[in-house]
Amino acid sequence: MGDKKVDGAGSGGLRVAVHESGGGQDLVLKNENEKLKGEIQSLKSHFDQNIQYLRFNNGVRLLNVPESAGNNCLQIFKKICQVIDFPYRENMIDHCYRVKAKHSDFYTVIVKFVTNLDKVEFIKLKKLKHLQLTSEIFSLTGEKKPIYISELLSPYYAQLFKEVKQIQAKHRFKYVWFRNCRIFIRVTDGALIESISSFEDLQLFLEKVGDKTPQLTYSGDDIDDAGTDTSGTSKKISKKRKVKSLKKNLQQGSLERFLSQSDN
Repeated sequence: MGDKKVDGAGSGGLRVAVHESGGGQDLVLKNENEKLKGEIQSLKSHFDQNIQYLRFNNGVRLLNVPESAGNNCLQIFKKICQVIDFPYRENMIDHCYRVKAKHSDFYTVIVKFVTNLDKVEFIKLKKLKHLQLTSEIFSLTGEKKPIYISELLSPYYAQLFKEVKQIQAKHRFKYVWFRNCRIFIRVTDGALIESISSFEDLQLFLEKVGDKTPQLTYSGDDIDDAGTDTSGTSKKISKKRKVKSLKKNLQQGSLERFLSQSDN
């Protein structure tokens, strides 16, 4: 009976039937595309978290170390441990190397602990004596310069944290900190703590506070963190090649463009 009705309706009726059928298929495809987008975003989020955990989570950065302090990164780290009363042990360090800044008389020392527990304890003790961490601890003459210590972040989380810090300055949020692949924001004392783990989370937070900043995205910088000098212990660097290969295999740019075009 249904086929007869379509035939009797003529070509115009047939076009309507096909159009209605196509509309239903479009809706199904749109829902499937939205589901795929969600799955891709979930994979990206897990990938970024794994990079942070595997390569950066046990590390710290010693910033603003004067060139005149010397090239022995391990001795520089030991000196800082002495100042903050951190109990240094030879077997607690995995990597220790420096990264020279261009056109600067200062450089950064990267220290990677074997365990995250030691890193957490180091960060905790440095907060108690951060005012004593200056160029004077190396018995240098000249202007006293502060030495900063921060957690080592992957390029993804470093860029995300930088964006959050800029938003903090813009809105005068009181607290921003990083822990376990998440950035936390507390707008004022006693306010609820907001958790940010991706640029998508950040965009939702901006909408919540009424900030009309355009969509922020990760620029996709290389995750290679190799330094210029090394000292102390180090392990095989094959992990680096595996991570780069994994990053290459997880690139979804063309697929995302296809999905976004399918919605139009």
